[in-house]
Amino acid sequence: MSELIRLVYASRASFEPADAAAGIDPTVARILLQSRRNNSQLKIGGVLYYGNGCFFQCLEGPRDLVEPLADEIRQDPRHRDFRILRKQAVDARLFSGWSMKFVALESNVDELLRRFELDEFDPYLFDDAIIDELTRLFAAARPIDAGADADPARPATRRESGLLGWLRKLFG
Repeated sequence: MSELIRLVYASRASFEPADAAAGIDPTVARILLQSRRNNSQLKIGGVLYYGNGCFFQCLEGPRDLVEPLADEIRQDPRHRDFRILRKQAVDARLFSGWSMKFVALESNVDELLRRFELDEFDPYLFDDAIIDELTRLFAAARPIDAGADADPARPATRRESGLLGWLRKLFG
């Protein structure tokens, strides 16, 4: 088995974002659903955050699986300006129960950015300290869908199955 790594990357969306008032952007929802499906098969986990037209994603798993996945994402036409912000060997995962956690913490992220004297969410400007804090914040955060893929053995609640069912029905 290969070394366990945590890879954090940033990319810009190549699509026009939907109206934020409408909830999760449909393209982001498709990415999330596809990531959950594929990552659970590969035993890769992590978190996805989308803000200000940028993706911030942390992927965790065996090096021989995470690095090729990052290369696939780099080629995905929904992303541009792909940049690895950090890649490191780790002893344990932060997102062990997640194929892909999705969080929407605008107020908490805004507060963190203010502490680092940044005006907007732009992961291309993040240093190691911001990346570490943001990753820890996301690890501790309640997911937007209350943990639907956190534990596959746990039955989904009505709210969880409703959101996942809606995503699956909409994006198949």
